[in-house]
Amino acid sequence: MKAIFVVLALTSGLDAAVRFGFGQEVSQLGNKREALDEVLSLQAPEWTGGPRSWARKDGKFIFLDGMKGRLAIFDSTGNFSGAVTLPATVSGKQVDPAVMVSAASQYYVWDDAGQRLLSVSDSGTREVSVQGTGTVILEQLVLADSSLMMVDTFAGRVLRLNPSEDGSMQAEALLQDSADMPYCAADGTWVIASQTGTGKLKLTRHSDGKTKDIMVQAEGEGTQIRVLFANAQKVVVGLLPETSGRALEDSIQVYDWEGKLLKSEKTPQPLPTWDFRPAAIEESGKLFIPLFVESEPQALEIFELSL
Repeated sequence: MKAIFVVLALTSGLDAAVRFGFGQEVSQLGNKREALDEVLSLQAPEWTGGPRSWARKDGKFIFLDGMKGRLAIFDSTGNFSGAVTLPATVSGKQVDPAVMVSAASQYYVWDDAGQRLLSVSDSGTREVSVQGTGTVILEQLVLADSSLMMVDTFAGRVLRLNPSEDGSMQAEALLQDSADMPYCAADGTWVIASQTGTGKLKLTRHSDGKTKDIMVQAEGEGTQIRVLFANAQKVVVGLLPETSGRALEDSIQVYDWEGKLLKSEKTPQPLPTWDFRPAAIEESGKLFIPLFVESEPQALEIFELSL
């Protein structure tokens, strides 16, 4: 069994990374899609990414490792410590786990195939009754106070799932038909990043019916912006230049909501090139940010950034 190890690599402002390798060993994360049908040898399209989602819980890293049908659990130094097996079917329907979030005694997992929410715990996996979502292409699943928040790219929506006494949930639309991708924060607010055509990018924070705009300077023509984290005080963005061969590196910038640039850091590796959510996790004043090691052997490296 190959060990997962800490990478002693430092950059200014970004603390040493923990590396999680890809491969077939139980201690590695899956990044290769297996045959759909061994008898007919039908193959799914080649997958060159990695896990779809991740979380932090009790100092551990938990990855939604759909390629191996599990939640893979690693300790704070990156050593594999166990896994929770995800069933291939629930209630007679195939499961395609896409996004997860950690709650107190369970994990919530969104099933793309069944368009449903699953609760995963030590006692098993069950379907949670959710009303009013319609068709969803889920970008983000966030635990905000006692409610779950969803970002749906299909209809540009932010949904809040309000729990009922019978254990079911009712969807409430907080935002609909947004042309730009919202980012939902754990405090129940959301942020929208949009292009302005002026070489700058606009960030708009929505909170209690009020909005707050700040402008972010792009780095190079065609730069795209990705909101990594936001709260009432700060917003952290990733800037991804659209250049071949990474002539311009990805960078991470931290702003306050008056538009003041607090930090700017180049990343030693690019941000993940596939849908890997959330883009970052805040814990005790530090932001855990996953980056993608493109060279062989491929891996994820999760860095820490002090806010």
